[in-house]
Amino acid sequence: GAGSGKAIAELISGHKPGDRSIFAVTGRSGPREVEVVWSASPTITVETFEKTGRKLTPDVRKRREDWLRSRSLAALPKFD
Repeated sequence: GAGSGKAIAELISGHKPGDRSIFAVTGRSGPREVEVVWSASPTITVETFEKTGRKLTPDVRKRREDWLRSRSLAALPKFD
């Protein structure tokens, strides 16, 4: 359904800051449409394990490389 985690993740991934969407919602006063302007979250940051002082384990390194490989247009170099 619309409230499932997967559905919400798919919805979010399809937008970038500045996009506008219209949502149908139902509140105490009944159904209505609201406009949402998508923005970046100032409280969410992405940092590497190394930058946060955490140890880069072989499992984490493999997951990172697999994720990067799935998004690259060319083969990634091997890092040893």
